[in-house]
Amino acid sequence: MRLSLFKQLELTHGTQRRTWLADMEALAVAADLFGYDTFWLGADERIVRDHQELMQALWRLSAVTSRIRLGGILVIQSQHAVDQLQREIALLSTVTGGRIRLGLDLRASCHQESAVHTMIEAFAQVLKPSRIVMPSHGVTPQQSIALIPDAALAEYAGRAGTALLLLTHETIHPTELIASYRLASEGQAGMVLAYCHINVVDGGGRKAILTPHDQLAQSRSWGSVHGTVEQAAAGLLVHQLATGADELLCDISVSGSRQSELIQSIELLGQKLLPQFALAAAERALARSAAHAELTHLLTSAVSSRRKPHDLS
Repeated sequence: MRLSLFKQLELTHGTQRRTWLADMEALAVAADLFGYDTFWLGADERIVRDHQELMQALWRLSAVTSRIRLGGILVIQSQHAVDQLQREIALLSTVTGGRIRLGLDLRASCHQESAVHTMIEAFAQVLKPSRIVMPSHGVTPQQSIALIPDAALAEYAGRAGTALLLLTHETIHPTELIASYRLASEGQAGMVLAYCHINVVDGGGRKAILTPHDQLAQSRSWGSVHGTVEQAAAGLLVHQLATGADELLCDISVSGSRQSELIQSIELLGQKLLPQFALAAAERALARSAAHAELTHLLTSAVSSRRKPHDLS
């Protein structure tokens, strides 16, 4: 289980632009220091379509971070856009030691599987981690790519081995998309990323969770948590259980919008959740290892039993 941060890319100018960039860098440095897996940047289509603002922001983040992975969510409408981005992403991936991840929205481009496959492979080729700069974070190039799904793309992502990225207000219920993805993966270790907005308030907080477990199972606008840091941590655990997500993208805001309080909330949230996520991951790895050992034993026994009549003769 992975815990990541998400920040909305903003199109501002002048003093506002410089302030926003400084705040973004401070959050990324904090996430890097406090053990978060990835710092994700997303934006509305008006910004994302030309990709320039997003790529500039990723370059700035690459200069101030050293461990955390950096993710950018892109709207891709044609192979031409892939060709334009491929070279710069390749350079950025090399400079950061393979820390770049991509969230791709291909829903507006085409649904011919061959075309989607070509786009995915083009990005996967340039996302291979550099062996010289730093080791891989333990994911394949395909898993460094997450598709924002509709029904067809959810199935394709499962077959292709890419990750699945669930944002809010999907036209198809998220549980249906996850089920299609898991089924299409045919037992492979897939990766589901789920967005969650967190509004941290001081004091006791008015509500612990706006969408508790029973409502998450029915709501399309899932993943909204409201309350103190302690309540937010509990809400994220509920959200993870409801989605079956392997990674949560936390979009954190603080009442009053003070940067120092936001960074403090990021630190406290990481302290509360990251050890639990690490323990859960260790338990799952142990369970998989035990299951693999049992399967190996069964296969060995089956082979041995088939050989016995031949040996006796």
